[in-house]
Amino acid sequence: MKTEDGVETGHEILNGGAIVDEAARKWGDRTVLYHYESGRSVTYKEVASMSNRVGNALRSSGIEIENRVAILMDDCPEWVYIFFGALKIGAVAIPLNTLLTEQDYAFFLSDSRAKALFVGASHFERVKGILSSLPYLKWVIVCDGNNFREGGERTLTWESFIKGSPGNLEIEPTLSSDIALFVYTSGSTGRPRAIVHSHNHCGGSSAYNREVEGLGEGDIQFNVPKLYFLLSIGGLISTFDNGSSMILLSGRPTPKTILELIARHKPTILRGPPTIFARMIEASKEAPHLCDLSSVRYIFCSGEALSPELFKRFKETFGIILYNNWGAQETG
Repeated sequence: MKTEDGVETGHEILNGGAIVDEAARKWGDRTVLYHYESGRSVTYKEVASMSNRVGNALRSSGIEIENRVAILMDDCPEWVYIFFGALKIGAVAIPLNTLLTEQDYAFFLSDSRAKALFVGASHFERVKGILSSLPYLKWVIVCDGNNFREGGERTLTWESFIKGSPGNLEIEPTLSSDIALFVYTSGSTGRPRAIVHSHNHCGGSSAYNREVEGLGEGDIQFNVPKLYFLLSIGGLISTFDNGSSMILLSGRPTPKTILELIARHKPTILRGPPTIFARMIEASKEAPHLCDLSSVRYIFCSGEALSPELFKRFKETFGIILYNNWGAQETG
């Protein structure tokens, strides 16, 4: 990309959300998302259309390029629609940990100056009391709340928010260096910090999963970490690059639930911390009928050290090798 004077800037037009529409043109009616609890399956074409509807609804609500859009929801297809819808209009997506306190959310929403918040109905009570103290927050959209009643002009249900919003969208021509998302640190060494990632990072995640992990068409991935972790965001983005699919689990990833999920959906790629794989060994003793992991090609460990002892025990139990991955939030 060049300036008006013809000087090369080193930047290019790139929007990380555009990968969804490109995938829809390639693999339209193929399934890209499986939701464990509801049994729903979602196609590439449906994600493209629904993320466009979210993007249009955000624009109609006054959300502009570089405005912050926070997501406080359990993993589900709507989470994915919101994330890519925000990216497509040049807004900044801010995935938030669902296991924190009202005080934590007050800090994150104030520090990020989020203008819109999508919150699951089960998490709404933990932010309800702080909304009036957030001057930058203009919209609160409550998702998956069948009995939720809208309160005030700026609190809406998911259904009313996207009602009438069209499925076609003009994608914002963001630069590769523009901010796509914030991921907050845990604050273990001080106050949480927002780790900033650009639209170019989206392509980097896809390239890693494709070139290093070998993820491709026909693969089904399941990530134990929730979508507010960068590892899982990278995995999500990669599905739209390589034609694979992803299993979403809204609830807690207990060892038995993971084994049941594997039996039902037959994933080929697993990612998670070594601790959960150690607990799966113990769970398999109580449920030997769930020990068939023959569908799994690779299991990648991250987040903590993989011990030689666990490596050996897991291989002896399931016949699969654990691979150790390393990465920092700052680099993706």
